[in-house]
Amino acid sequence: MMRISVFIYIVTNILLVQILASDNVQLNDFIQLSCLVGILTLGLAHGAIDDILYKKNNDSINKTDFILKYLVAILSYFGLWILVPNAALILFLLLSGYHFGQAQFAIYNFRSNKTNKLLNTSWGMMIILLLFYFNKELLLESASFFPAIPTSLSWMLLNSTSLLAISCIVFCSVILDKYFKKEIKGEAILFEIFLIGLTTFSFKLFDPFISFSLFFIIIHSIETLTHEFDYFKTSLGIKKLRNFIKSLIPFTVISVIGIGLILTMMSYFGYYNYLPFVILILISSITAPHSFIMNEFYSSELKSNSN
Repeated sequence: MMRISVFIYIVTNILLVQILASDNVQLNDFIQLSCLVGILTLGLAHGAIDDILYKKNNDSINKTDFILKYLVAILSYFGLWILVPNAALILFLLLSGYHFGQAQFAIYNFRSNKTNKLLNTSWGMMIILLLFYFNKELLLESASFFPAIPTSLSWMLLNSTSLLAISCIVFCSVILDKYFKKEIKGEAILFEIFLIGLTTFSFKLFDPFISFSLFFIIIHSIETLTHEFDYFKTSLGIKKLRNFIKSLIPFTVISVIGIGLILTMMSYFGYYNYLPFVILILISSITAPHSFIMNEFYSSELKSNSN
């Protein structure tokens, strides 16, 4: 059965092909704005209940202690950017890749072992590297134009073909291993290949911001929100969608305001050229603790399902 997020992804891509074919500047601007709104709502919302998910395996922690730990993690990653920016960028991409893959394969009852980590990381890195591969020239130009962008980004862009091939080989090897061990059916593998094909089509056709936004909002964020709502229904007894949405609002709003204030201050003081670098630091510093919490959440869900 096709996931609702994939169906929405297909329909949205088809509609955008028709809309963008008109070369209407106003429509293009509207789509760009819609993508930004989607990231600031659904994108941020899927990480807005990290405190509740963390409590699943840490009953004794209160919200204040959680927020303090979260802030320490964010500041620590910020410090990593100051000390070793190239390593900070590569680690961010690897964490993102692993997180994307883990959310994608959460519905499969794989046995918990090291190959799961390889599968998750290789799948997620394929997505990221496909984006790099189809937008190599544009992203290289941007990386050279904006100051402070780590040189490791240019290296990954220049070597995106080789890195993509390695990710594909690792993914195929692990998924076939799981197929022969009867952990995944052939139909499920074909579905995952179909989804990668759809993503490839989207990344090739649209500009990097629109195409990645579609993946991040629909395939990743909506899928993750679905997993979180399922947890609310089965473990917390919160079965109404509106109550689930209410729980997402506080930290989503706080995140939007915080990011907005930082970017406004940057613009006010005239640091426009540093905006991409600051946005990269903000996203990666939030991604680090979020990915670890989601890893703990998905790992505990896997153990519960296998019992």
